[in-house]
Amino acid sequence: MKKMLKLALVSAIVLGIIMSLFNYHFGLVQTAIAFGIFSVLGFVGGFLFGGILVLFDKYSFAKQLSKTGQKLTRSHQSVGVILTLSYKETFEKCIKALKNVKRYSNHKEEKNKIIAKTKIGWKSFGEIITMVVNKKADHETEILIDSIPKLPTTLWDYGKNSENIETIKNFLLNKY
Repeated sequence: MKKMLKLALVSAIVLGIIMSLFNYHFGLVQTAIAFGIFSVLGFVGGFLFGGILVLFDKYSFAKQLSKTGQKLTRSHQSVGVILTLSYKETFEKCIKALKNVKRYSNHKEEKNKIIAKTKIGWKSFGEIITMVVNKKADHETEILIDSIPKLPTTLWDYGKNSENIETIKNFLLNKY
């Protein structure tokens, strides 16, 4: 409510000053009348606009998502996982884990890296999932998993990258 009143007062003063400046050449009385009328109109308009903003905030998509248990998170998600498998077994398991990701499209393999892409869905334009496998000991490997949106201007991913990370992590840790 405070924000709504602040918006109404600011818009009243700004609109009143601007409109009184436009009427200044008619004289001081006309300027004062214009300031009064347009300040009231600015207050009413600002109050209505503030009310609309409050309603949008109250019933926003992000709040609806949080009620259903979904998240509106920042777009870049990362996690590290350590497995007690050989490097080769871990690398193969990572490729199998990708196939459990919703809308998985394809992947390419580099030295110790797997880069996968997902298809476009209603929540995102697709993601790029990167897994870097590092050998720590004979039968211990570390996997660094990143999931980012394909579209670099994405600010929120509605939990999609977090979902990708969890799916892969759960498969790697045999939680399926």
